[in-house]
Amino acid sequence: MSSHTGEGLTPDEIDELARRAQESDRAALEELLAAVRPRVLNVCRSVFPYTPDAEDACQEALLSIATKVGSWGG
Repeated sequence: MSSHTGEGLTPDEIDELARRAQESDRAALEELLAAVRPRVLNVCRSVFPYTPDAEDACQEALLSIATKVGSWGG
């Protein structure tokens, strides 16, 4: 695994984290969520101009990722 963090992860590294998270690797799930959070938050900020609303939407999206990672297909 690369030492990159956040948006610096490659798509292959994100895929590997998702595969590990599917196998109940909690550390991989946490790393996956941390990696995608900046991008998710930027998307939410483009939709919700009020920062607290964007942050709430980001948290909801991350929760959805966490709870549905088992159905991820690459």
